[in-house]
Amino acid sequence: MASAVAGGLLLCACSAEEDAPLAADGKGFVKIGLSADTAFGAATKAVDESAYKNVDDYTVQIWKAGAQVGGDYTYGDIEGTPIELPETGTYTVKAFMGEDVAASRTSLYVVGSDDVTINGNQAENVSIACEPTSAKVMVAFDETMKDYFDNYYVSFKTVALGDAIFPWEKDDKDPVYLKVGTNESVKATIHLTKKDGVKVESTEIEKTYTLSPNTAKTINIKPTLSQGSLGIEITIDDTTNDKEIDIEVPSDWV
Repeated sequence: MASAVAGGLLLCACSAEEDAPLAADGKGFVKIGLSADTAFGAATKAVDESAYKNVDDYTVQIWKAGAQVGGDYTYGDIEGTPIELPETGTYTVKAFMGEDVAASRTSLYVVGSDDVTINGNQAENVSIACEPTSAKVMVAFDETMKDYFDNYYVSFKTVALGDAIFPWEKDDKDPVYLKVGTNESVKATIHLTKKDGVKVESTEIEKTYTLSPNTAKTINIKPTLSQGSLGIEITIDDTTNDKEIDIEVPSDWV
């Protein structure tokens, strides 16, 4: 019994020490925890996606009522350290890395935020989970496309792009990171210019795909020739959708 009482007293003492106010002036404090999930998880020629998992390099900001409180912090410098806040109330803690743009081949934008309510002199904890705001998209044109078309490319249209488009040219290799909302419908238009000998100068094929942040999709495009009819085969995630195009093919192509 004496041992149990002593243990209970010791536990209370430790708890009291941990919960002790950091100051007696009515100001608040926050301790920030940070994690980053980039499901892409690879290094490409243009972007090392794994670098975005190093949370030490993330910028941390604290906001209240639409105004930033204090300056920018680097998470590696403040990890585990209580940050003093000027008053009680609800704050938004934001952490991010990269460039916030509608489309990019050179960087990701990985961000997260959460609210924390400061009631007094105790250090409140807040955990921020950061994720990319973009979907990773690639287009793979089959080598035989050049046998039938002088030029071909895909243009992407997203909400974030507004009136603009992002073109994937026929010789592009690096993925594009498109800023999208959850389950956003993204229009991809395949633009084709046929070689000499066909009646139609160019044609367009419109497709719509559902994209969400932190997901990846590859669009495989190749020509098909059957009984003098030239078609385009589009494969997405092992699902094939064929679209026949009315094109007159020269006899020496058959």
